[in-house]
Amino acid sequence: MTRLYVLAAAALLGAAPVALADHTASALAGGGAGPINTMTADTLPEGLFSVCWQVEELDLTTFSNAELTAFAEQDVDAHSVDRMLVHSVCFEYGVSDAFTLGATLPYISRHDVREPELDAGVPGVAAIGDSDGLGDLSVYGKYRLDDPKQHDALEWALLGGIKLSTGETDERDHEGALFETEFQPGSGSVDPLLGLAVTRRFGSASLSASVLGVFTTEGSQDTELGDIRTYNLGYAYRLGGEAPRERDAAGAEPGQPPKAGTAWDLILELNSVHRQAETIDGTKDPNSGGTRVFLSPGVRATVDEHWSAYASVGFPISENLNGAEQETDLRAVVGVSWSF
Repeated sequence: MTRLYVLAAAALLGAAPVALADHTASALAGGGAGPINTMTADTLPEGLFSVCWQVEELDLTTFSNAELTAFAEQDVDAHSVDRMLVHSVCFEYGVSDAFTLGATLPYISRHDVREPELDAGVPGVAAIGDSDGLGDLSVYGKYRLDDPKQHDALEWALLGGIKLSTGETDERDHEGALFETEFQPGSGSVDPLLGLAVTRRFGSASLSASVLGVFTTEGSQDTELGDIRTYNLGYAYRLGGEAPRERDAAGAEPGQPPKAGTAWDLILELNSVHRQAETIDGTKDPNSGGTRVFLSPGVRATVDEHWSAYASVGFPISENLNGAEQETDLRAVVGVSWSF
C-alpha cells in the first residue's frame, strides 16, 4: 500500500496540513507569521481571531502499468495515486496572550487510484477511480511556556490536540467496492497530538524548530495508519523590518494602530517525518512506514498586519521508504489568512 505522509511536519499553528499515507491524519492549518511548514512559539494576542483557507497539492511518482502488473505477479499489495489535493479551512482564537485555541477541517481529493489485480489468474492493472470527501476535524491548543510579550530570549510553546473521527469513511471505487482506509477522506480513528516548538529572533531573522507526535489509534476497517514523528527547522527573514511574529499577522500591539503596507518574509525550511508501519486487523503492512525529508523554500506577504498570503514548494531530498511505496515528485502549499 502506498504511504504519502509528507507534510506531517506542518501540522501546527501557522503551518500546512498534515498529509500522511495519502491521508490527512491531523490536518491543522494556519496562516500566522514566520515559517509555513514549521511550528513557531508564537500565539495570537488575547481576543483576536484568525481564519484561513489553504490548498496543498502532492504530485507523486506514479507506478507504471508494467510495474503494477509485476506487483500482481508477485502478490504485492501496492497502489498508485497520481496526485492529492487538500483544501483546508481553519479558525484560531487568542484565549489569552499565552494560549491559542484552533480548529481545522480539510476536504481531500485523490486522483487516479490504480492497483495491481489478478483477473482469472492473469496479472493486470485496475483503475479504481478517485476518492473525494470531507476529512477529519482537528481541534488543538498552543500554550506559551515563556512570557509572550518578551522577544529577547528563547520562546517556547507546547501544543496538544486531538483529531476526531468526523470524516467520510464510506467512499467507493468505480466497481462499488469500499476504498481501503488509507484512501478514505476520514480515518475513523481518534488520534491525540503532542508537540513542542522553540523560536529565537535575530533582528530581521527568526529561527524556529518544532517536534510533533501523532499517536494513531485503530479506525475504520480495523486499520491503524501508524504513529508519526516529525522534526522541523524553519528560517524566516523579513525584508526591511524586524523578525516576523504572530502578532504582526494578527494585529498591532495593544493600544497601537495597525501598520499600513506590505511586509515580505523569505522562508527556508527542512521538514522530516517518520511513520510507523500501518496495521490492518493486527497485521503489519510491509509496504508502509519510513522517513521522508523535504527542503522547502517559501514566501509570505503580510498586508496591513491583518491579511497574509503565503506559498511554499517542497523538494524531497531523502526518502527512505519500506516496500512498494510511491515517492514524491513535489509538494506545493498556498494559502491566505485574515486576522481581526
